[in-house]
Amino acid sequence: MTKLLIMSDTHGETSLMKQVIKRHQAEVDKVIHAGDGQFQSSGDVTDIIAVHGNMTEVIDLPDEAHLKIDDGGLLLMHGHLDDNIAYNPMRLQFKGLENQTNVLVFGHTHQPFVSYFDDLLLLNPGSLAKSRDVRLKATGTYAILTITSQKYMIDFYNQSGELLPSLSTQYQR
Repeated sequence: MTKLLIMSDTHGETSLMKQVIKRHQAEVDKVIHAGDGQFQSSGDVTDIIAVHGNMTEVIDLPDEAHLKIDDGGLLLMHGHLDDNIAYNPMRLQFKGLENQTNVLVFGHTHQPFVSYFDDLLLLNPGSLAKSRDVRLKATGTYAILTITSQKYMIDFYNQSGELLPSLSTQYQR
């Protein structure tokens, strides 16, 4: 079993990001950031797997990261490249299949999203700092993804760490 703390679009709100990490560090195996962190130093991303977004970064980050997670793979990207691929779930699906991955994590839209189809999990944690999701009236969101050999469990939280049950879900693998 693997547990991942996943966030995106913190837009310089490093103290908020660190609060979330501190809240969950004992229960997760890795921390993943899907871009637009606007980090001020490499110290901001110590022990974090992060990618570059469409906003200016002081530090050099890759456009994509490929991770081996248990018996599968995870592709991490922001979603602003390839004609804003983050806004097109079908193109995201193709990107995941092309990369032979089981999980594709992206950001950019500032809206939480999760879908599972054809053995590919698409997951956007939303923006931790600046949510655009009017359904939730949440100030920001992040996710914890638990991966077992049988299922994916996705829990979404608001900035304060309160579980958002209307978004949280699980899928049989």
